[in-house]
Parts: sequence; C-alpha cells; structure tokens
Amino acid sequence: MKNSLPLLFKFTFITALVFTAVVCLIPINHQGPVNHFDKIVHTATYLVLGLLAWLAYPATIQADSHVQKHTLHAFKYHFILLFIYGALIEIAQGMTEYRSFSWLDMLANTSGIALSALMIQVKSRFVSSTD
Repeated sequence: MKNSLPLLFKFTFITALVFTAVVCLIPINHQGPVNHFDKIVHTATYLVLGLLAWLAYPATIQADSHVQKHTLHAFKYHFILLFIYGALIEIAQGMTEYRSFSWLDMLANTSGIALSALMIQVKSRFVSSTD
C-alpha cells in the first residue's frame, strides 16, 4: 500500500488541477458584488493544490542540518508553476463573456500557495527537530 501512495497523490493532484480549471471556466450566474467567501474558496483551493503538489512530486532531500531550507527550495518550482497555472486561469476567464479576470482572485490564489509553503516549512521544522 505504501508504494501506491505516490501514484495516488499524483492522480489526486492531476484530478484536482483539471477539476479546478473546469470549475473556474464554466459559466456561472453571478449576482451582486464581490463575495468574500469566493476569496476564501480561492485561498483554500490553492492551499490544497500546493500541498498536493508537494505530496505528488516530492524531491529528494538530504538528511542533514539544512532540511528546512532544502524542503522549500526543492518545492519552489511547484509553487511557481501553481502561480502560473492560476494566472492562466484568470487570463482565460478574462477572455470569456461570462467570467472576468480578477486581481483579488490572483491575490487569494497566491495566499493559498504561500500558506501551503508555510505549512510545509513548519512541518519540516517539526520533523527535523524531533529526529
């Protein structure tokens, strides 16, 4: 079962990416002003995507005194790619007649990515300090 976990994480991550793109690009009935709950959803979505990216595509990390530094360094490309993914979705939304580009959505997406990086950093410090 342990050997199947990386495959499960990859499948889940890719499924989440596709699901996110589809949900973000389908027509919606938008009524009223900007809903702040929407920003929470954006933040939570990109938080989960960041953690899934970390679980799905782990990098080899040397077991030394610099584990915390190497952890985020190893995964920085995951976070950069998620930022680009979010930007491309926002651009695609701006090209539709039923959605629009939003800088606030980009900020919420980036906040979720940053929170996932923070969680990974805290986890790596906790794990390295208890070894």
